[in-house]
Amino acid sequence: MRCPYAPWHGAARGQGVRLRVDFYDTNYDRAYVVGGSRADYERKHWWNTSPIKYFAVWGIERGKPAYAEILRGVSLSSQAPAVIFYCPLYPEHQQHFHHLTRKVFFGSDNILPDWRYADWGVSFDAPSERNFYVPSADMQPAPWRLMQQASAPPLPEDILARKTKFCAFMFENHACATRNHFAEILSRSMRVEAVGRVLRSVRGARPREQPTFREAAMEFYRPFKFVICFENVRTPGYISEKLWTVFSANAVPIYLGDPLIATQYNPDAFIHARDFDSLESLAAHVMRVHEDDALYVRYLSQPRLTEPQRARARAHDVRCLEFLRKALFTPPEGAYVPRAQRDGFLREQISRLASTTSSLLMDAPQLDFRPTRGDTESQMRCIWQGETP
Repeated sequence: MRCPYAPWHGAARGQGVRLRVDFYDTNYDRAYVVGGSRADYERKHWWNTSPIKYFAVWGIERGKPAYAEILRGVSLSSQAPAVIFYCPLYPEHQQHFHHLTRKVFFGSDNILPDWRYADWGVSFDAPSERNFYVPSADMQPAPWRLMQQASAPPLPEDILARKTKFCAFMFENHACATRNHFAEILSRSMRVEAVGRVLRSVRGARPREQPTFREAAMEFYRPFKFVICFENVRTPGYISEKLWTVFSANAVPIYLGDPLIATQYNPDAFIHARDFDSLESLAAHVMRVHEDDALYVRYLSQPRLTEPQRARARAHDVRCLEFLRKALFTPPEGAYVPRAQRDGFLREQISRLASTTSSLLMDAPQLDFRPTRGDTESQMRCIWQGETP
């Protein structure tokens, strides 16, 4: 077996040796998942895509010279890759378990890495040397786009004057009982217009799979004073694009999700469900804001990001590039020897055995190295009563 580590030293020292990387299932949606090696898939279809394409979703502004410089010596290859980026969700797409090399977890949606298996991670797990924290699913919005909405909208009184509708509700996931229940509570006071598959009362929503879905959602939200933007789950660190989409439409979000949301967005710019002891008291406050124009304008006049949050967004590219450099080029020595060799060698051998016993071992929860989702069935099924997660 060829040693996968020689490329590290040459690529890191600029000696013209290309660092081979591969990607496994970095998109969580079944409709877009490429089974197994991305490099093999592209070779089969006679493609020759630069790895830059797959790193672009990290939220780095395209065209940055430092970005291209780091990846100049990186090539996409399934032949003894030195680094594998992965996010496996299906047993049939977990061939990367057989590689005894460095693995970088690259999560989408609310999925956490298993640090017994991953060497580095890009996820909503707590930031650390080994994990680059990204709060948003698929890095939406990218930090440079987030900065476009960082300030308060100009002329909030004029924005209020153009608002013609009360509250919007747009979701496709039926499983979130809390979100559905709150929409029903609020609709007892005023009409909540639901578009989408859940509690639909009006038509016109574009399918979420369409690339222009977010832009269409912004336009749909624009006439509304409020938008319910409860996350599917209430997991610390995980934030989807929902809150930012509502801010982009100059509406006031009603939010429930990440208990640490105030570290990512200005808490004075949205209505936070955790400030209330029940969904009923939350609905009562929304009605007070609706009936008091001055109170509504006060929410609308707040910057979406505080100054420390803006500084963090501005520094994102620098931090991301530094993490990428470490994850790719740190020599695999000492504490940086891949976990697949240090801790997972026995599991690697077990995974190669096609037997009932090996299957049971692979499926055992205490031995399962597959990434875990931040949601649970009980959390989705139960209605939030003001408790912390």
